[in-house]
Amino acid sequence: MSKILFHLFSYDALVMSLQHVLERGKPQERSQIIHKLSRHIVQLTQHKFASNVVEKCLEYGDAIVHGIC
Repeated sequence: MSKILFHLFSYDALVMSLQHVLERGKPQERSQIIHKLSRHIVQLTQHKFASNVVEKCLEYGDAIVHGIC
């Protein structure tokens, strides 16, 4: 996984923004986030802050999430 992606997830504002979109965003916006992160799901679950975003993906995602997991 890209070191840049891990670095970005250390910013609270980014993590909170992604969580907000996953909770309240349009289905298309949620799907885009989930699709982009899906290739790195295992690594993200092991990251302190990124794991919170993965939880929101699972909680608010639709059939796309269930197909990935």
